[in-house]
Amino acid sequence: MLVQIRNLIQYKIVKYLFAIFLIIPFGLFGIDYYFRTPLGGDTIATVGRLRVSQGDFDQALRQQQETLQAQFGRNFDASLMENPDLRRGVLTA
Repeated sequence: MLVQIRNLIQYKIVKYLFAIFLIIPFGLFGIDYYFRTPLGGDTIATVGRLRVSQGDFDQALRQQQETLQAQFGRNFDASLMENPDLRRGVLTA
């Protein structure tokens, strides 16, 4: 049976069909997965053994912002949320 397959592969039309039905779909749709998902998933930080995803970090940052807005009221400055120390503190909290 493998000899028959090897003999069929000798024909150019079979090579083209193989390329069309296998290589092109896997190349177009399979490689897209690698560009959508980073190598480590959506993990942006590791705190101890805990992995922090982008969504978890964004949610914790929003909660911190709401807490600060409640504390400072009208005096809250939104640019405070861009402070690297505050963002790092959100990870460790």
